[in-house]
Amino acid sequence: MSIYQAKVLVAGVAQRSRSLILLGGMLGLCLNSTATAKDLGAPPPSLPTCDLLSRGPGVALQNQEVLLHSVLSDFLDDLKNNRWEKLENYFHPRAKRTKDLGEKLRLLLQNRYDTPWQFSVFRVWRIKIPSSGKAILDSCPESSGASVIAQYGYENQYMIWFQIMGQNELGRLMLIMAPDKGKMYATALRLQQWSQQGEDSEAWEQKGITLAKAEQKIPAYFAFDVAQKLLAGEDPVVYPKQRKLLNTRDSIISQTELVKKLNEALKINSIAYIGSLLTKEGTGILIREVVQKQEPTAELQKSCMSRGKALMDLGWLTKGKEGLRCNYIFPGMNPDQDSQMGGFYLAPEDLINNKK
Repeated sequence: MSIYQAKVLVAGVAQRSRSLILLGGMLGLCLNSTATAKDLGAPPPSLPTCDLLSRGPGVALQNQEVLLHSVLSDFLDDLKNNRWEKLENYFHPRAKRTKDLGEKLRLLLQNRYDTPWQFSVFRVWRIKIPSSGKAILDSCPESSGASVIAQYGYENQYMIWFQIMGQNELGRLMLIMAPDKGKMYATALRLQQWSQQGEDSEAWEQKGITLAKAEQKIPAYFAFDVAQKLLAGEDPVVYPKQRKLLNTRDSIISQTELVKKLNEALKINSIAYIGSLLTKEGTGILIREVVQKQEPTAELQKSCMSRGKALMDLGWLTKGKEGLRCNYIFPGMNPDQDSQMGGFYLAPEDLINNKK
């Protein structure tokens, strides 16, 4: 039966009985919902696609994406030659960024990776969004489990994975670019740490599993916390596995239980948050502690040193290998976020030598 015939049938039924109008309407919906694209004479709807264009280590797109090849070559050259002030010029006028974007990126790299740095194009994907709308793609090949959040308003766009090789760790710079009015613009950028102490998220996950089997709950908690932080994502790249790691971590011991244990061990009630800390020197611990009023800097520093020594005595911090960051918050503030009060970072040698 054709769609036209179905409509005639429904109309005829409607004339004979008011009570059958609803039935006729339902029949019409069923016919429309089960009709194939061939029956309707229309092509099937196009779906978002993600194709791998290049595996690197260079750009190597001169034979298929000439404009992208040229812009990426310039971007990579600016990274390699420390021309940070030029990075802002690559972004689309509509993209949210600040004029000191390059300097902020340099400072982040400086805090995470020992120099000299090496940059390379590791992967390039072409993304097509027929509706130019927002889409999350889980199908990008060789993306290490990442889901790419395509940028709204661009039918064609590209995801570029720059690998950062520091002397101590590996990182990723994920960049989305899109053509617009004959030019190629950057539309989103994401910096991600990929290793800690030379090991990636999978290695830290295995450490957590081994520690959990040995009933070492607190070290296992911190190992899984490091593993999930190495997969921490936000627009334009997220990692679905991060949620699994968080759930496993919290099944070993909850944040509430961890905070309670530390407060009881230190005979205080002011620690509000405990987590892992990723630094150039290695892993460590981050604590957020509630203070009732603004304290002198010297007193807070002294308190942080005291907490560090106590954590070493408890075996939560490894002496000479792990540092401590203390952040301070007032009552009622969110313990999951740093406050503007700031805090202190004590490197492993500071905790031993009492330099600060």
